[in-house]
Amino acid sequence: MAQKQLLLGGQESAAHAAQLCKAESVPHFPAPLSKDIAVALSKIHKCDLYDVESQSSAVTAAIAASLTEKRAFLPLSKIRDIEALCSASSLRAPLVSVQAASQDNFMLLRDAGWLMFSASTNQEVLDSVVQAYLVSEDQKVALPSMINMDMCLREIVSLSGEQMISSTLPRLKLARKLSTRDAQSFDYEERNHEQIHKAMENALRLLHKSSEKMGKKFKRNFGLLENFMLSDAEYVFVVAGYQSGTAKSAVRKLRNQGEKVGLLRPRVLRPWPSEEISRALSNAKRIAVVESAISLGASGVLHAHIKAALQGHISSFISQKHLAEKDFSDILVHLKRQEKPERIWM
Repeated sequence: MAQKQLLLGGQESAAHAAQLCKAESVPHFPAPLSKDIAVALSKIHKCDLYDVESQSSAVTAAIAASLTEKRAFLPLSKIRDIEALCSASSLRAPLVSVQAASQDNFMLLRDAGWLMFSASTNQEVLDSVVQAYLVSEDQKVALPSMINMDMCLREIVSLSGEQMISSTLPRLKLARKLSTRDAQSFDYEERNHEQIHKAMENALRLLHKSSEKMGKKFKRNFGLLENFMLSDAEYVFVVAGYQSGTAKSAVRKLRNQGEKVGLLRPRVLRPWPSEEISRALSNAKRIAVVESAISLGASGVLHAHIKAALQGHISSFISQKHLAEKDFSDILVHLKRQEKPERIWM
Protein backbone atom coordinates (compact mmCIF):
# COMPACT_ATOMS: atom_id res chain seq x y z
CA MET A 1 0.00 0.00 0.00
CA ALA A 2 1.40 3.42 -0.99
CA GLN A 3 2.08 5.68 1.98
CA LYS A 4 0.67 9.20 2.10
CA GLN A 5 3.30 11.91 1.66
CA LEU A 6 3.17 15.47 2.98
CA LEU A 7 5.53 18.45 3.07
CA LEU A 8 6.11 18.88 6.82
CA GLY A 9 8.29 20.74 9.25
CA GLY A 10 9.85 18.95 12.21
CA GLN A 11 7.15 20.05 14.64
CA GLU A 12 4.40 18.90 12.27
CA SER A 13 6.18 15.55 11.85
CA ALA A 14 6.22 15.13 15.61
CA ALA A 15 2.51 15.94 15.80
CA HIS A 16 1.65 13.41 13.08
CA ALA A 17 3.73 10.80 14.91
CA ALA A 18 1.76 11.36 18.12
CA GLN A 19 -1.50 11.14 16.17
CA LEU A 20 -0.50 7.91 14.40
CA CYS A 21 0.58 6.37 17.71
CA LYS A 22 -2.77 7.42 19.26
CA ALA A 23 -1.29 9.45 22.10
CA GLU A 24 -3.93 9.91 24.79
CA SER A 25 -2.45 12.49 27.15
CA VAL A 26 -0.39 15.50 26.00
CA PRO A 27 0.49 17.97 28.77
CA HIS A 28 2.32 21.00 27.42
CA PHE A 29 4.24 23.96 28.79
CA PRO A 30 3.84 26.65 26.09
CA ALA A 31 7.26 27.65 24.77
CA PRO A 32 8.69 28.50 21.34
CA LEU A 33 8.94 25.47 19.01
CA SER A 34 7.17 23.04 21.37
CA LYS A 35 4.06 25.20 21.07
CA ASP A 36 4.12 24.52 17.31
CA ILE A 37 3.96 20.78 18.02
CA ALA A 38 0.95 21.21 20.33
CA VAL A 39 -0.89 23.48 17.87
CA ALA A 40 -0.25 21.10 14.96
CA LEU A 41 -1.44 18.12 17.03
CA SER A 42 -4.63 19.91 18.11
CA LYS A 43 -5.62 20.24 14.43
CA ILE A 44 -5.29 16.54 13.57
CA HIS A 45 -5.90 14.52 16.73
CA LYS A 46 -8.46 14.38 19.53
CA CYS A 47 -6.72 13.70 22.81
CA ASP A 48 -6.31 15.13 26.29
CA LEU A 49 -4.08 18.07 25.27
CA TYR A 50 -3.73 20.86 27.83
CA ASP A 51 -1.33 23.63 28.87
CA VAL A 52 0.39 23.77 32.25
CA GLU A 53 2.40 26.46 34.05
CA SER A 54 5.93 24.97 33.89
CA GLN A 55 8.02 22.29 32.27
CA SER A 56 8.20 20.47 35.60
CA SER A 57 4.39 20.36 35.72
CA ALA A 58 4.25 19.03 32.15
CA VAL A 59 6.71 16.25 32.93
CA THR A 60 4.88 15.35 36.16
CA ALA A 61 1.54 15.21 34.35
CA ALA A 62 3.01 13.03 31.59
CA ILE A 63 4.47 10.67 34.19
CA ALA A 64 1.13 10.36 35.99
CA ALA A 65 -0.75 9.68 32.75
CA SER A 66 1.80 7.12 31.60
CA LEU A 67 1.70 5.25 34.91
CA THR A 68 -2.08 4.91 34.65
CA GLU A 69 -1.53 3.17 31.28
CA LYS A 70 -2.38 6.15 29.10
CA ARG A 71 0.00 6.71 26.19
CA ALA A 72 1.65 10.03 27.07
CA PHE A 73 3.36 12.41 24.64
CA LEU A 74 5.43 15.37 25.82
CA PRO A 75 6.40 18.26 23.48
CA LEU A 76 9.46 20.19 24.69
CA SER A 77 11.44 23.13 23.34
CA LYS A 78 14.57 22.52 25.42
CA ILE A 79 15.54 20.87 28.69
CA ARG A 80 14.91 23.24 31.58
CA ASP A 81 14.26 20.90 34.53
CA ILE A 82 16.57 17.87 34.54
CA GLU A 83 15.38 16.77 38.02
CA ALA A 84 11.80 16.32 36.79
CA LEU A 85 13.05 14.34 33.80
CA CYS A 86 15.08 12.06 36.09
CA SER A 87 11.87 11.32 37.99
CA ALA A 88 10.34 9.81 34.84
CA SER A 89 13.03 7.14 34.61
CA SER A 90 13.03 6.58 38.38
CA LEU A 91 9.32 5.83 38.24
CA ARG A 92 9.72 3.74 35.07
CA ALA A 93 7.22 5.84 33.10
CA PRO A 94 7.35 4.91 29.37
CA LEU A 95 6.32 8.31 28.04
CA VAL A 96 7.76 9.70 24.79
CA SER A 97 8.93 13.26 24.27
CA VAL A 98 10.03 15.24 21.22
CA GLN A 99 12.40 18.11 21.88
CA ALA A 100 13.26 20.94 19.50
CA ALA A 101 16.70 22.00 20.71
CA SER A 102 20.42 21.95 20.01
CA GLN A 103 22.57 18.87 20.50
CA ASP A 104 24.38 20.41 23.48
CA ASN A 105 21.07 20.89 25.31
CA PHE A 106 19.95 17.37 24.38
CA MET A 107 23.12 15.87 25.86
CA LEU A 108 22.10 17.13 29.31
CA LEU A 109 19.81 14.08 29.33
CA ARG A 110 22.60 11.52 28.92
CA ASP A 111 22.68 10.43 32.59
CA ALA A 112 18.95 10.80 33.28
CA GLY A 113 17.89 7.25 32.34
CA TRP A 114 16.07 8.14 29.12
CA LEU A 115 16.35 6.45 25.74
CA MET A 116 17.78 9.12 23.41
CA PHE A 117 17.19 9.35 19.65
CA SER A 118 18.96 12.02 17.58
CA ALA A 119 16.97 12.60 14.38
CA SER A 120 18.64 13.90 11.22
CA THR A 121 15.47 14.39 9.14
CA ASN A 122 11.78 15.09 9.71
CA GLN A 123 11.02 11.56 8.48
CA GLU A 124 13.25 10.22 11.21
CA VAL A 125 11.44 12.31 13.82
CA LEU A 126 8.20 10.51 12.94
CA ASP A 127 9.77 7.07 12.66
CA SER A 128 11.70 7.43 15.91
CA VAL A 129 8.55 8.29 17.86
CA VAL A 130 6.95 5.04 16.71
CA GLN A 131 10.05 2.99 17.58
CA ALA A 132 10.44 4.80 20.91
CA TYR A 133 6.92 3.85 22.03
CA LEU A 134 7.48 0.25 20.92
CA VAL A 135 10.67 -0.13 22.97
CA SER A 136 9.85 2.13 25.93
CA GLU A 137 6.50 0.47 26.58
CA ASP A 138 7.97 -3.04 26.63
CA GLN A 139 7.77 -4.34 30.20
CA LYS A 140 11.46 -5.32 30.08
CA VAL A 141 12.33 -1.66 29.51
CA ALA A 142 9.65 0.69 30.94
CA LEU A 143 11.74 3.81 30.49
CA PRO A 144 10.97 7.20 28.90
CA SER A 145 12.32 8.19 25.47
CA MET A 146 13.21 11.52 23.93
CA ILE A 147 13.66 12.31 20.24
CA ASN A 148 15.72 15.41 19.56
CA MET A 149 15.39 17.46 16.38
CA ASP A 150 17.80 20.29 15.64
CA MET A 151 16.58 20.99 12.10
CA CYS A 152 14.28 23.75 10.85
CA LEU A 153 13.55 22.77 7.24
CA ARG A 154 10.40 21.43 5.63
CA GLU A 155 10.73 18.03 3.95
CA ILE A 156 8.61 15.38 2.29
CA VAL A 157 7.54 12.89 4.96
CA SER A 158 5.87 9.53 4.38
CA LEU A 159 2.98 8.87 6.76
CA SER A 160 2.30 5.26 7.55
CA GLY A 161 -1.36 4.34 7.93
CA GLU A 162 -2.89 4.11 11.38
CA GLN A 163 -3.58 0.42 10.81
CA MET A 164 0.13 -0.23 10.14
CA ILE A 165 1.10 1.63 13.31
CA SER A 166 -1.59 -0.08 15.38
CA SER A 167 -0.36 -3.49 14.26
CA THR A 168 3.17 -2.46 15.32
CA LEU A 169 2.27 -0.91 18.68
CA PRO A 170 0.33 -3.05 21.17
CA ARG A 171 -1.80 -1.33 23.80
CA LEU A 172 0.21 -0.01 26.75
CA LYS A 173 0.26 -2.56 29.55
CA LEU A 174 2.46 -1.98 32.60
CA ALA A 175 3.74 -4.59 35.05
CA ARG A 176 3.03 -2.06 37.79
CA LYS A 177 0.71 0.91 37.42
CA LEU A 178 -0.36 3.86 39.52
CA SER A 179 -3.36 3.03 41.64
CA THR A 180 -5.41 4.91 44.25
CA ARG A 181 -5.82 1.57 46.03
CA ASP A 182 -2.09 1.24 46.72
CA ALA A 183 -0.52 4.49 47.88
CA GLN A 184 2.85 2.77 48.39
CA SER A 185 3.09 1.27 44.91
CA PHE A 186 5.67 3.86 43.80
CA ASP A 187 8.66 5.38 45.52
CA TYR A 188 9.17 8.95 44.31
CA GLU A 189 12.56 9.36 46.00
CA GLU A 190 14.72 6.32 45.41
CA ARG A 191 16.33 5.90 41.99
CA ASN A 192 17.51 2.35 41.38
CA HIS A 193 20.41 2.78 39.00
CA GLU A 194 21.08 -0.94 38.67
CA GLN A 195 17.53 -1.67 37.50
CA ILE A 196 17.55 1.27 35.09
CA HIS A 197 20.89 0.13 33.67
CA LYS A 198 19.54 -3.38 33.13
CA ALA A 199 16.48 -1.90 31.45
CA MET A 200 18.83 0.01 29.12
CA GLU A 201 20.58 -3.25 28.24
CA ASN A 202 17.17 -4.77 27.45
CA ALA A 203 16.36 -1.71 25.36
CA LEU A 204 19.50 -2.18 23.29
CA ARG A 205 18.46 -5.73 22.39
CA LEU A 206 14.91 -4.61 21.59
CA LEU A 207 16.17 -1.73 19.45
CA HIS A 208 18.15 -4.17 17.33
CA LYS A 209 15.14 -6.46 17.01
CA SER A 210 12.69 -3.66 16.23
CA SER A 211 15.10 -1.99 13.78
CA GLU A 212 15.15 -5.07 11.59
CA LYS A 213 11.41 -5.70 11.86
CA MET A 214 10.34 -2.10 11.27
CA GLY A 215 12.87 -1.59 8.51
CA LYS A 216 11.27 -4.40 6.53
CA LYS A 217 7.74 -3.26 7.30
CA PHE A 218 8.13 0.44 6.57
CA LYS A 219 10.95 0.18 3.99
CA ARG A 220 13.14 2.69 5.84
CA ASN A 221 16.23 2.66 8.04
CA PHE A 222 15.60 2.17 11.76
CA GLY A 223 19.17 1.20 12.66
CA LEU A 224 21.04 2.49 15.69
CA LEU A 225 23.76 3.85 13.40
CA GLU A 226 24.00 5.18 9.89
CA ASN A 227 27.15 4.13 8.02
CA PHE A 228 27.85 6.27 4.97
CA MET A 229 30.68 5.28 2.61
CA LEU A 230 32.50 3.60 5.51
CA SER A 231 33.57 0.29 3.99
CA ASP A 232 36.95 1.54 2.75
CA ALA A 233 37.15 4.90 4.53
CA GLU A 234 40.48 5.87 6.06
CA TYR A 235 39.16 9.15 7.47
CA VAL A 236 35.76 9.29 9.19
CA PHE A 237 33.51 12.09 10.41
CA VAL A 238 31.35 11.18 13.42
CA VAL A 239 28.34 13.52 13.47
CA ALA A 240 24.90 13.29 15.13
CA GLY A 241 21.72 15.10 14.15
CA TYR A 242 20.92 17.48 11.34
CA GLN A 243 24.55 18.45 10.63
CA SER A 244 25.11 14.94 9.33
CA GLY A 245 23.23 15.89 6.16
CA THR A 246 25.81 18.55 5.36
CA ALA A 247 28.56 16.11 6.28
CA LYS A 248 27.15 13.59 3.78
CA SER A 249 27.25 16.15 0.98
CA ALA A 250 30.85 16.98 1.89
CA VAL A 251 31.77 13.29 1.90
CA ARG A 252 30.34 12.83 -1.61
CA LYS A 253 32.37 15.75 -2.95
CA LEU A 254 35.54 14.62 -1.20
CA ARG A 255 35.06 11.13 -2.60
CA ASN A 256 34.87 12.61 -6.10
CA GLN A 257 38.23 14.24 -5.35
CA GLY A 258 39.72 10.86 -4.50
CA GLU A 259 39.61 11.13 -0.70
CA LYS A 260 38.85 7.95 1.22
CA VAL A 261 36.46 9.55 3.67
CA GLY A 262 33.20 8.37 5.25
CA LEU A 263 30.58 9.25 7.85
CA LEU A 264 29.25 7.53 10.96
CA ARG A 265 26.05 8.95 12.42
CA PRO A 266 24.88 7.67 15.81
CA ARG A 267 21.07 7.76 15.69
CA VAL A 268 20.54 6.25 19.15
CA LEU A 269 22.64 7.81 21.92
CA ARG A 270 21.09 5.96 24.85
CA PRO A 271 21.49 3.11 25.23
CA TRP A 272 24.94 3.73 23.78
CA PRO A 273 25.73 1.13 21.03
CA SER A 274 29.41 0.77 21.91
CA GLU A 275 30.08 -2.57 20.21
CA GLU A 276 28.39 -1.52 16.98
CA ILE A 277 30.38 1.73 16.89
CA SER A 278 33.63 -0.09 17.55
CA ARG A 279 32.99 -2.45 14.63
CA ALA A 280 31.94 0.37 12.32
CA LEU A 281 35.10 2.38 12.98
CA SER A 282 37.57 -0.49 13.25
CA ASN A 283 39.22 0.19 9.87
CA ALA A 284 39.46 3.98 10.16
CA LYS A 285 42.95 5.46 10.40
CA ARG A 286 41.81 8.83 11.75
CA ILE A 287 38.48 9.97 13.16
CA ALA A 288 37.04 13.47 13.55
CA VAL A 289 34.20 13.72 16.09
CA VAL A 290 32.26 16.87 15.19
CA GLU A 291 29.79 18.13 17.79
CA SER A 292 28.44 21.09 19.74
CA ALA A 293 28.09 19.34 23.12
CA ILE A 294 31.05 19.59 25.45
CA SER A 295 31.39 18.55 29.08
CA LEU A 296 33.11 21.71 30.26
CA GLY A 297 36.46 21.01 31.85
CA ALA A 298 36.58 17.56 30.28
CA SER A 299 35.91 16.88 26.58
CA GLY A 300 33.30 16.70 23.84
CA VAL A 301 30.54 14.33 24.94
CA LEU A 302 30.47 12.21 21.78
CA HIS A 303 34.26 12.35 21.58
CA ALA A 304 34.58 10.82 25.05
CA HIS A 305 32.15 8.04 24.10
CA ILE A 306 33.99 7.24 20.86
CA LYS A 307 37.36 7.16 22.65
CA ALA A 308 35.91 4.73 25.19
CA ALA A 309 34.71 2.45 22.39
CA LEU A 310 38.01 2.07 20.53
CA GLN A 311 41.66 3.08 20.38
CA GLY A 312 43.30 5.19 17.71
CA HIS A 313 43.66 8.72 16.35
CA ILE A 314 40.40 10.38 17.46
CA SER A 315 40.27 14.16 17.33
CA SER A 316 37.58 16.48 18.69
CA PHE A 317 36.09 19.36 16.67
CA ILE A 318 33.75 21.59 18.69
CA SER A 319 31.39 23.98 16.92
CA GLN A 320 28.41 25.98 18.16
CA LYS A 321 27.36 26.97 14.63
CA HIS A 322 25.81 25.19 11.66
CA LEU A 323 28.64 23.94 9.48
CA ALA A 324 28.95 24.19 5.71
CA GLU A 325 30.47 21.63 3.33
CA LYS A 326 33.70 23.64 3.27
CA ASP A 327 33.97 23.33 7.06
CA PHE A 328 34.05 19.55 6.73
CA SER A 329 36.65 19.81 3.97
CA ASP A 330 38.72 21.96 6.31
CA ILE A 331 38.28 19.40 9.10
CA LEU A 332 39.71 16.73 6.81
CA VAL A 333 42.72 18.94 6.03
CA HIS A 334 43.33 19.44 9.78
CA LEU A 335 42.88 15.73 10.45
CA LYS A 336 45.42 14.68 7.81
CA ARG A 337 48.04 17.17 9.06
CA GLN A 338 47.83 16.25 12.74
CA GLU A 339 50.74 14.44 14.35
CA LYS A 340 48.56 13.47 17.30
CA PRO A 341 44.86 13.80 18.23
CA GLU A 342 43.78 17.34 19.03
CA ARG A 343 40.81 19.38 20.21
CA ILE A 344 39.91 22.17 17.80
CA TRP A 345 37.32 24.89 18.42
CA MET A 346 35.62 25.97 15.21
